[in-house]
Amino acid sequence: MFLFTLFYSKMKSHDFQNHVIKIFVHRLMLFQLLFLILCITCQKEKGPPIDFFKEDITIEIEEGRLRVTGIYFFKNLTSNRIRVNFYYPFPVDVNHHYPDTIAMSRSYEENSSGINFTMLFNPKDIASFHIMYEQRISKNQCTYITTTTRKWERPIKEAHFTIIIPDTLSAIISYPLSHSAKINNKHHHYITIQSFFPKEDLMIEWTRNSQHNNLEPDCIRKSSS
Repeated sequence: MFLFTLFYSKMKSHDFQNHVIKIFVHRLMLFQLLFLILCITCQKEKGPPIDFFKEDITIEIEEGRLRVTGIYFFKNLTSNRIRVNFYYPFPVDVNHHYPDTIAMSRSYEENSSGINFTMLFNPKDIASFHIMYEQRISKNQCTYITTTTRKWERPIKEAHFTIIIPDTLSAIISYPLSHSAKINNKHHHYITIQSFFPKEDLMIEWTRNSQHNNLEPDCIRKSSS
């Protein structure tokens, strides 16, 4: 009886140890899994220390000429002062001539297809820059470059576009319109996009409109962004 009891006690002790080990291994594996998920989440959320969160763009079209005015907003997400080198590209090709007028709120250097400049951000600071450029165009179409947004690795929270075109022209615009209005013999087409992370640039085409007396804007939305 004593031998049996001792053997049974040893068996119970051995089973208990195995049970404890199994619990420990299970919890260790669970902890490793949670840690892995946390690491993946942190990696996904990781991005540039500067957040490009808003842009407000006005594009004015005349036959043979284009004017773009833009304001761009950024936030320093860190607690450090950061100096950022920017490259602002222009559409330059057989249709788009290099801008003959460039006006900006800070000093810059030109190159063959854009400009370079630097901005200094204080900790947690919000800053912006303003630019206006004019260029000649050879065809009845133009491009505003938006796909460089993807280099920031985050969608822009708000993107606003205003496209102004004479009422003698009919426009085909590649982004969906929010609304339109006619002001002083010009059509104003407004676009507002939340969480803007475009795969295609903004494209605008136009033809001469024979019905100059139309009261409503003559505009076609070509495709969604």
